[in-house]
Amino acid sequence: MKEYVRILDVPEESLKRAYLTVSCSGCNLSKKIKADVFLSHPVVKVKCPCGCETKYILNRRHHHRKRVNIPVEITLLSSDTVRLVPKITGVVKDISVTGVGVNTSNYRSYNIGDIVELRFKLPTSENYIVKRGIVMCHDHKRKRIGIKYIDDGGVDRQISLFMRS
Repeated sequence: MKEYVRILDVPEESLKRAYLTVSCSGCNLSKKIKADVFLSHPVVKVKCPCGCETKYILNRRHHHRKRVNIPVEITLLSSDTVRLVPKITGVVKDISVTGVGVNTSNYRSYNIGDIVELRFKLPTSENYIVKRGIVMCHDHKRKRIGIKYIDDGGVDRQISLFMRS
């Protein structure tokens, strides 16, 4: 029996429906699952007649995240602790209109609450995007930091258009 894991990026509105449709990772057979099952269980296992078992993990974020692989420069702007952190590089692994997830070997250089500047190019643009953000979380297993944008007050047009592409 083959086992698969899929992360479902489902908007909150979709969870108000009676059912969500999922498909087998092995044979693509579709199946309807009651939406309230995803609300009460963090991981939902679905067995298919073909013998495959797929674990579905619901991404409960407010905004859809797009998986990417974009080089980024990160500069520390403000911190509660006094330390010298040079400009470091990393890779944006997911992006949304409100923030990014960045993998970097220097993730320990940043603390939750630090204010940083991000500089990166979207694959659909020749211009650099410069965003200020706050470090919201660390993921030590994946050497990753989560950064929420704090500038603009609104949504960045370039990022918004990229999310729709």
